[in-house]
Amino acid sequence: MSKKEEKKAVETLCPLCWRPETEKVEGDLPCVECQEGMKKGFLLVGVDFSKSDDVKNAIRTGHRWIVGEAAAKEMYTPEAFAKGAGLLDIQEAKQLGLPIQISTPKELPKEEKGGPTMCGICGEAIGTGELGGIDPIKGLMHKKCTPLTLIKG
Repeated sequence: MSKKEEKKAVETLCPLCWRPETEKVEGDLPCVECQEGMKKGFLLVGVDFSKSDDVKNAIRTGHRWIVGEAAAKEMYTPEAFAKGAGLLDIQEAKQLGLPIQISTPKELPKEEKGGPTMCGICGEAIGTGELGGIDPIKGLMHKKCTPLTLIKG
């Protein structure tokens, strides 16, 4: 294939969670993962308001949770609730007892048996530079695999 024929991958970010979209979504809609979460309940996207002055552009933490309608109606205005998703400060999420990724190690831990370190979310091997953090339940995970948690209520 010549250089003129090569197609470059265009990477767009989800307007809600800011993750790279694995499947192209037309318009300004959330990524497929966020849309799937919104079908299951009200989607909360973790943000760190302490690192930003602008609420709309608050730094995303990579956390996503799904809560029931009753809980979402208590937390958000009717206008925000109608959107099906909202931003939640990571400190508030901790106070609510939502599962939080506890750390982001800089390198993979040494394996005692010499095998690859596996992601607790997708089950694939985690390569150098791909480690996203540690979930208290799922264990080590890729940067792209922060879990979407379903909270009943």
